[in-house]
Amino acid sequence: MATTRKRVNVSFTPEELTRVRSQAKRMGLSMSELLRRLSFGYQALIPDDIPFVPVIRQLLETNAEQARLGNQLKQVLDSDDTPLSPATIGQVKTLIAKILETQGSLRQGAATALTLIQTESRDL
Repeated sequence: MATTRKRVNVSFTPEELTRVRSQAKRMGLSMSELLRRLSFGYQALIPDDIPFVPVIRQLLETNAEQARLGNQLKQVLDSDDTPLSPATIGQVKTLIAKILETQGSLRQGAATALTLIQTESRDL
């Protein structure tokens, strides 16, 4: 498939090329996309340098933990233990307590992320 993009040759010293490659890799971009963004005035921010990115990563981990706990609860309730034994009821109580705790962490993390995003977007 033909492309409508045109190539532009750019010269770098070996050290500059190493820096550009490294920065593109850290940002998860191709060198072309990095240089394109920089040429149009976008800031070259490394995701870990943006205050809300680590918070969002933690939020995603907490969300994954929430899903894992939900799956565990489903497995306990789907077991052939009918009526529920005292041990199974204990497992359900423990899992529900952990789910509630994780939900609290998700709420707090989401609020923190939103505050940081709103603050950061004013600064960008």
